[in-house]
Formats: sequence, structure tokens, C-alpha cells
Amino acid sequence: MKKIMTRLLSLVLLGAFIPSFVLADNWDLDKGSITVSATVESQTVSQAGGSSTVDNNPVITSSSGKTNNTVTITAEKNATANVTLENVNIDTGTTDEAAITTSGEGNVNIELNGTNTVQSGNTHAGVEKKDNGTLTITDENKDGSLTATGGNYGAGIGGGQGGSGSNITISDGKVTATGAGAGAGIGGGYEGSGKGITIEGGEVTAQGDLGGAGIGGGISGTGSDVTISGDAQVKVQGGAADERWKEGAAIGNGGTRTTEGNEVSPNTSDLTVEGSIQIYEPGKNINTDTPYKTIEGQKGDHSWNAGEVTTAETVPESKAAAYWVSDSQGQSIPYQAQQKDGVLTVTVQADTASLRGTTGSLGQLEAQGIAEIRFVTKGAQSAFTLADLLASGTGSFTLTHDGDKVTFTLENTDISGILK
Repeated sequence: MKKIMTRLLSLVLLGAFIPSFVLADNWDLDKGSITVSATVESQTVSQAGGSSTVDNNPVITSSSGKTNNTVTITAEKNATANVTLENVNIDTGTTDEAAITTSGEGNVNIELNGTNTVQSGNTHAGVEKKDNGTLTITDENKDGSLTATGGNYGAGIGGGQGGSGSNITISDGKVTATGAGAGAGIGGGYEGSGKGITIEGGEVTAQGDLGGAGIGGGISGTGSDVTISGDAQVKVQGGAADERWKEGAAIGNGGTRTTEGNEVSPNTSDLTVEGSIQIYEPGKNINTDTPYKTIEGQKGDHSWNAGEVTTAETVPESKAAAYWVSDSQGQSIPYQAQQKDGVLTVTVQADTASLRGTTGSLGQLEAQGIAEIRFVTKGAQSAFTLADLLASGTGSFTLTHDGDKVTFTLENTDISGILK
């Protein structure tokens, strides 16, 4: 009897010391709408108006497929709510509600498992952010996705009608955010703004609708403070114009009745060579058409020594060797690349910079239909055709702009004569 009591006491003590993250249950939306409430002390979950249960990391599912039940997540000041979505499918188009709402003064973390789809009703964002904290979408297991579509006047992720969407971070996962009726993809709803938006990983597609920005403001709204970093692969598109409204920026402001949305340059200083931003013209098919502008990441372990490129194993050779841009010390720096009508324009916001590459890798560019490269810095512009460069020999090339002075060498031989 004494041994039995000792074992029972041990189990009780063990339960008292179980980490809070272990306390997680599955909650099925088929049984009703779910409310998650986080305070500094604990987090509780309730369903369909029932009693609250302590659950520090609930896993929310919808086992029977599509449902019009909703998820509301509230975090008080200095608290963080943690929720996992696992194969959720919410459509509130007939009930005019937000599929998922975050509110309160605290932060909300949403982990993605499996395939998750949310469609909100009129005036609401797909994932509607009403809180003043930070909404962070993660995918630690690399197996999750989220497709979030706003109802009319709502963003995909961010604000509903008249609502702004700020302090939003996507750290990983495959996320597709589509605004509706003048909402941004990620950011503000109709007449709402978007700022403090960070994408630091994953595959993210953001499309505005009818003058809404891809990332930033809804129609008539502003967009600012956008950071894209790490290995994030982003596709973005502003909403097209109609007879009343001008088109929205890909990243930046929504359109107005008189002006197109102003484009805002995102902070890409920490975008790695594995990351990129593809920008599509409004009205184009983001899945099948060619982007009109691409920004490629340049943060990586490159160095230049005696005309030879040294690349760390973490940098993909195919991407690092085709071409890159360095400062006067040979260190990689960010640039913008735009391809149109067979011309690749590489633009650097610097007075002194070098476009570097190897002739052996130019086949990658030719395969993309590129015949000419144009290099633009603050003080100079120059251009050359791939055919002229290949006819000049083989090896490593360096096109340098130093103020208004331009030099072009191939394996220490001056080939400036081929510049246009």
C-alpha cells in the first residue's frame, strides 16, 4: 500500500512540473467557434460559449472540411497567445464574419501545420488583426501552409474595411494572402494602412485587389516600413485599376481616385542569396506570367581575391556565380534587377559598385531570354550584350562604376570598348 501511495504522489508531482507547452489539446471547429484568451499568467480556450479550459498551445482543426465557425484570439498587454492551425478550412462568406480575428494589446503566434484555408465575409480580412501587438505566423515543422482571402473591402491578412494592418511578421511557411474589394494582400483593408510588415522566410504570395497594394495600404491607404529578409521568396502584386480608382503599388500605398499607389522600397539588407522578391504588374497572372521586376538577395559569404570568386558552401553556386554586385571592398551589396524585352537592368543605390560574374555562367541568363545587361549606379550607366562579352573571351568579368568613371575588364584585360 505504501508503494502505491508513493507512486501516486510521484505522478502528482510530475504533473505539477510538466512544461506549459505540453498542455495542448485538439479543438475541432466542427463543434463550434473557438475563443483563445491569453493573460500574463495563463492561456485558456473555450468553445461554443462553454467553460474555459487552460491550454497553452491549442491545436485547432476542422475535421469534416469546410466550416463557418470562427477563431478569435485575444492577448492582453504583455501576454502572448500561442495557437496551432492544423488543416483548418473556414469560410464565413455567408455569415459576414472574420474567419480568424486577433485582438488585444499583446502578441499572437500562429503555427501552421498541414493545409489551412480561410475565407472571410464582407468587410473583414481573412486573418483580421485588431490587436496592437505583433502577429507572427510560423511553420517550425516546414509542413504548413495558409491561404487567407479577405471578404469585400478586407485584406488577406491585416485590416478589415477601414482597418489598418500593422506589426505583422511571417517567419516561415507557404502563405498566400489575397485582398478583396480594394484591400491589400498583407496590410490595410479599404482605406486602411499597412506598416511594420516583416517577411523573414517562407514562400509568400501577396496580392492586392482593385487599387490595394500587394503589401502595404488598401485603396487610399499608405504602406511603409516593410522588411523582407532571410531566405524569403516573395511574389507580390498591386491591385489593378478600374474606371474610378488607380492601381495599387506592389509594395507601398494603395491607389486613389487620381494617383497610382506610390511604390516603397522594402528593406532588403538582410535578404540572402536564397531569397528573392518577384513583382508582377497589376492585372497579370501571378502564377503564369513573368514578373516585370525581380529583387534578388545579396547577403552571403562572398569574397573577391585576385580575380577568383570564393563562395561558402551555404551559397548556391548557380545563383552566386551568374552575376552579383559588390562594393569597393569586394563585399556583396543589395541591388535591384528588372528584366524586360530581353534586357536585364541591375540597379544599385551607390556611387561606387562592381557588377561581377563569370562567362561560363551566362548560359543561365541566355536561357531566361536575356541578351543585354544594363548596369545603373548613382553616377553612371553602362550596358553590354552577352554576345559581345562572350566574343571577348572567357573567365571572370568586372564592370565597375566609380562615380562617373566606368571600367570593364575580363581576366585583367580591358574590354571597355564593348560597352554601349
